[in-house]
Amino acid sequence: MNRLLSCLALTATALSLAGCAALTGKEKHKFLITFHVQGSDMDSPRSIFRQVIPGKQYPVVFKVVPEFSQNNIAGMHAFPAESGNGYGVTLRLDFRGGNALDLITRTRTGEIMLAMVNAHAVDYVTIDRPVSDGIITIWEGVPQEVVTEMEKKYPPLSKLRSMSNAQEMLPTTKAEKKRSKREAEQMIKAEGLKAKDAAAEPRAPAPTPGAPSANGLPTAPTTNKIPLEGGLLQQPPLMIKP
Repeated sequence: MNRLLSCLALTATALSLAGCAALTGKEKHKFLITFHVQGSDMDSPRSIFRQVIPGKQYPVVFKVVPEFSQNNIAGMHAFPAESGNGYGVTLRLDFRGGNALDLITRTRTGEIMLAMVNAHAVDYVTIDRPVSDGIITIWEGVPQEVVTEMEKKYPPLSKLRSMSNAQEMLPTTKAEKKRSKREAEQMIKAEGLKAKDAAAEPRAPAPTPGAPSANGLPTAPTTNKIPLEGGLLQQPPLMIKP
């Protein structure tokens, strides 16, 4: 998908509608992340809202009900936005969210998909190709406090693992996502302990060239070159058969 630089301002009416649509069910969220596709003037007035998009002469119509939300996130990676506007986040969607993204990007080429955080429009993309890997990025506008809460809930992308040993199956249910987050924390802790042990492990000092070794023979300077006819030939690279 082709991302366009955003400079978005949401009207009070649209903010209220989108916020209510995201707050479905009894679960209380500390943050809301929703993605909205374009609607039509032919849709029910209660099911759409209008958003000013830079470069468009008129406000664009979007559907209030999101195509996927924070409930469909399986893993994430946050980074400072290049524009200086908060943070960006790369999201890996679960099975349901990934399927929705795949369908949308195959059937709505040329249309705009709007990203909202806590019912505020923060970024958008113009759909120009199918996205089948379940990965989508919000490039800017995510507040630090939202990133902090997200990192408490979702594992980093580098620690995201399949729920099945037989096939790739990203966590989808609440229980699977809690397990995925727990396993990621265990991996991070284990890596930290391993690095700590490696740093604490004493290392033998490098031998001094010409000094006797343990077997009484003089040592030679370390080199990655092969002696050849009195000269030195640089170690050739490993060759891999095609």
